[in-house]
Amino acid sequence: MREKEAETPILMFGRMNYLMENDKFIEIEFLGHVFGIPKTFCTKEEFEDYIHKSLEMKKWFNTNYHYVVPIINDDSIVQLKGNKLFKEYQEAKKIGITTKPVIVGPFTFLKLSRIKLEKKTFEQITDGIIKGYTDLFNKLKELKIEFLQLDEPYLVKDLDSDEKKLFLKIYKTLLKEKGDVKI
Repeated sequence: MREKEAETPILMFGRMNYLMENDKFIEIEFLGHVFGIPKTFCTKEEFEDYIHKSLEMKKWFNTNYHYVVPIINDDSIVQLKGNKLFKEYQEAKKIGITTKPVIVGPFTFLKLSRIKLEKKTFEQITDGIIKGYTDLFNKLKELKIEFLQLDEPYLVKDLDSDEKKLFLKIYKTLLKEKGDVKI
C-alpha cells in the first residue's frame, strides 16, 4: 500500500518566482532551482522590465507548454532555497497522503539552460548543480521523505558521447549522496 500511495506526485513545473536578494544580483527560482542574474544600477521596476524582455521562452520539447530558459553565467548560484516542495509534501502528509516530489533532473536543467561563461568553467557550473541536488537529498533525508522523482526528458534526444559522459558523471556523483531516498 505504501508504494501505491507514493505514486501521487507533487509537481514542480512551470513555477517561476523572483527573489530579490540584494542590490548586486537577483535570484530567480525556476522549476525548483534557484539561479542568480547580476544587476546593474537601475530601479527594481527597470530591472524587472529588463528580465521580462530578455528571458527567452521555449517550447517544452514537443508539447504546447513553454518554459523560461534559465541563463547560467559566472555569477549564477544554484542552491537549495525555499521550502515549497517540502511544505507541499508535509501538507499532503497531514491528510494521510504520502507523495513523491517531482522535479526536473540536473542533466535536463543543465542542457536546457543558456550558458554564458567568461571566468568559470563548465565543470564548475556542473559541480555547482550537483551540489544543489546533493543539498536537496540531504534535506529530503532530514525530513524523512522517502521518494523523489527526477525527470530527465532531455534523454529522448540523440546524445553524443560528451553528453553521455556528462549524464554519467552527474548521476554517479549524485546517487552516492542519496542515502535512503528512493530516486
